[in-house]
Amino acid sequence: MTRVLALLSLLAGAIATGCAASGPLVERPAASAREAHLPASPARIVSVPPRPPTDCAPEVEAYLTRLETSKQYPVVAPASGGVVGWLSAQVYVWFPKIDGTMTTGGESVDFKDDLGMEEGEEGIMPQVQVSLGSMGLKFGAYFLEFHGEGTITRSFTFGGATFLVNEDVTTDVKIDAYRLLSNIPIGKSDFFALYLQGGLTYFHLEGTITGSTSGTGSGSADVPLPVAGVLAQFKVWRFIFEVDASGFSLDIGDMGASLFDVQATAGITVLKVVSVRAGYRYVKIDAHADDFALDGTISGFFVGVGFQF
Repeated sequence: MTRVLALLSLLAGAIATGCAASGPLVERPAASAREAHLPASPARIVSVPPRPPTDCAPEVEAYLTRLETSKQYPVVAPASGGVVGWLSAQVYVWFPKIDGTMTTGGESVDFKDDLGMEEGEEGIMPQVQVSLGSMGLKFGAYFLEFHGEGTITRSFTFGGATFLVNEDVTTDVKIDAYRLLSNIPIGKSDFFALYLQGGLTYFHLEGTITGSTSGTGSGSADVPLPVAGVLAQFKVWRFIFEVDASGFSLDIGDMGASLFDVQATAGITVLKVVSVRAGYRYVKIDAHADDFALDGTISGFFVGVGFQF
């Protein structure tokens, strides 16, 4: 009791002499996660600077300094995962059309004019993007099959088989693609992000023609290709917009490819982490390896669902 009364007496004397003073609030980094009572990475501590010297008694000065420096206010920093969070995943169903040619042995056949092919079966198109601090990774793939039946109007050789004019043929084309890209942000906010991309795309291509009298001819190729491009993401209220464009061209010996790939997506968040999305994708590819080549465009609308965290 005696110590309390003495302290109160000293405080009263300090107030009477106008010794109490304090500085403006400033921000300083958190000393530790324990000090802020929050995870260390996203937290800051707001506190006061050291008090200026006064004419107070040493005991009062020490007490007021401890009191003011103990006033700490945790402030949570914004998330660093971009406009769609630190992890996003989508699964799309793609409805593609194909146009172009495929070649074996130096002779090309046209998908539409020679083989009666145009629309393909629905293809699956999964995509995943992960933000890793200031960088990110994006994985994507698609698996497409095209089928055609018709009567050819000219003779040609494909995959070791010669098909004769007016022969009925069945054609199957398979295109699988895998893409892994690293993203580096060049502009980022709570509603917009722009990334430079670089990585690798790997294609597996197959073509088979079966005639009613001439047998079966086939060819295939596996072609890796480095790619570079940009990714732009926008978020307005519950709406999400993305534009992803990449491409490259490279030939090494008997293997090579050129690629231009652009995808535009729009979506709306229907639950906290779930969005419904739709868009359009256009792929221009000219790839060859050994004796097989495919030169054409694949394009069409897609729909799907996305998850973002």
